[in-house]
Amino acid sequence: MKAAEINFQIERDENNVPQKIYWKADESPYPDFEETKGIFVAMWDDYHKSPMTLPLWTNFEVDDMQMFVVGIVDAASKMVASATNNQKIVHVLEDACREIVRIVEEERKQNSK
Repeated sequence: MKAAEINFQIERDENNVPQKIYWKADESPYPDFEETKGIFVAMWDDYHKSPMTLPLWTNFEVDDMQMFVVGIVDAASKMVASATNNQKIVHVLEDACREIVRIVEEERKQNSK
């Protein structure tokens, strides 16, 4: 069996608020830690039959955060398609992505006036 590691380093202020986030993975094309503005790690807790999530972010622009959410929901739709092939759920998640993008674009237009 082949093992792989993904590592995160979080720099926090005195209130434990993330200021900088770095990541590194064995199978990444980057040899050193890379900085990122946010991570969203989700794990399944089989004992409690529920997800455990670790959402962390730093100084995201609102637009970028909203598109980050689109990426997370899109990744979830692909995971559901691959793992369960439940097309009803896949379509709901895809529709949610399109709706979020529509709202973000509408807000961009309003803010540029």
